[in-house]
Amino acid sequence: MTQQDKEQGKSDQLPADRYQAEDQDTLDKYPIPPMPGQEMRKPLLEKVDQHFGEVFLDRLRSHHWHLPGKRALLLILVILCLLLGLAYYFWPRPPEGPSPVTWDLLAVPPLQKSSYQVLSGEAGLLDRLNQAFRLDADSDASLFAQYADQSLLLHADPDDPASALLFQAKPQAELSLEDALLQLELILAQRDRKAYGMAQKQISQFFASQLGPDAASSYWPAKLSYLRQLFLASQYWTEDALFAEIDRLSKELLPLFADDLDLAHREDFEEVMPTVLSSNEKETYQAERDLQVVRLDQVDLWVLQALAMRDPAWEKIADKWQDIARKSRLDSGFYAYAWDPGTQSYIPSAGSTFQANTLASLTQIRFLLEVGEGRPDDLLLFNQLLMSSGQFYESYNQINLTPTVDQVSLPALLAYKRLSLLSGQSLGLDLANQSLKLLTRGDSIPAGQGFLYRPGQADTYYFQDNYRNLLLTAWELSLDPSLEASH
Repeated sequence: MTQQDKEQGKSDQLPADRYQAEDQDTLDKYPIPPMPGQEMRKPLLEKVDQHFGEVFLDRLRSHHWHLPGKRALLLILVILCLLLGLAYYFWPRPPEGPSPVTWDLLAVPPLQKSSYQVLSGEAGLLDRLNQAFRLDADSDASLFAQYADQSLLLHADPDDPASALLFQAKPQAELSLEDALLQLELILAQRDRKAYGMAQKQISQFFASQLGPDAASSYWPAKLSYLRQLFLASQYWTEDALFAEIDRLSKELLPLFADDLDLAHREDFEEVMPTVLSSNEKETYQAERDLQVVRLDQVDLWVLQALAMRDPAWEKIADKWQDIARKSRLDSGFYAYAWDPGTQSYIPSAGSTFQANTLASLTQIRFLLEVGEGRPDDLLLFNQLLMSSGQFYESYNQINLTPTVDQVSLPALLAYKRLSLLSGQSLGLDLANQSLKLLTRGDSIPAGQGFLYRPGQADTYYFQDNYRNLLLTAWELSLDPSLEASH
């Protein structure tokens, strides 16, 4: 068949077949719309060959936009990150407030009247101390009526050395606030709620000139000491009267602590004469300075923390004095004696430039430890001093660490034991107990067994020494009850 015949055959197709083919092409291009009430649906499984990013870019290109290349996109992202970082750095922020002050609880171990039996007697140490210092009277009129700050162990018949030894309280001196607050802590240790409330009320009345609303501003250290006992008691009893007294003292002290100069007192300090002065200059040289200072061993950091817990206005004050106290340690290992608000500087020691008070430094270390700001090596110097002589002297030369006085300080030794218990250092506790044992009455004199005396005063016993030692003994036994057999 020729090509002409083929073309002739195509042209001879029926019109219906030709129209049917054309209609099919039209249907493929324009699908029939759905009937009313139906929706056009895509197949359940639709194959997608492109990822989301590619689809997104394709759609962008369909709008005829000019898209940058990959390097340009990377550069744009880097610039955006830099701009965001700069915006975050320079964005104005509200001023930061003081760091939150956390109040750490200070437990007072329980003290039972039947505790600490003597080896050769029937009465416990607490009972015998109460008898020696006349604190065993059952009188509700005044808890401190029978108080004596010192007691002598003398023979019943002074002319007969064979007569029995009896305690005779010295003529009663005026009750000191420090002794009264120690008695308040003793009552708390015995968990006598009724007696505590009565004693606290009596103290506030008896020492109104120091603790009352009209007390002079110079008595702020006394109010802090009083607040310490109130806060200790608040850990065990939630009395409305107790917190009312705390809030009263807080409001009275807050304006004073707002300005350091209101806390300062005038004190004379001796300056060491510089060796470079000429003879003419020495004639006009002033060897003493009259300064306004704040003694750092009177700023109870734990009490400031407790006040901040109840009133946020104390937070900046507590943080500030913690920072001052933390930075006050000297190269010798002692702590600076005072803070000079006028020059914003430390006074190394009281009196002479190089004389460091032992008890003051130990007290400052305790304040720091109680608020978690103490250093691990704070007791290192005092360990060395105690090991070298077996006792603490009242003051030392900060240069050569030799005693500047001959007086041994039993209160400093007790403060050192307290620090050892607070910091959990067994070496310090062992050293303290060894030294205290040398100053403790033994079995040879049952009446005074377990009593502490000061060096050179074997027959004189002080209220503060013995009752502080009793509280420390209760603390030590609470950590290791197996030690009670040895007491």
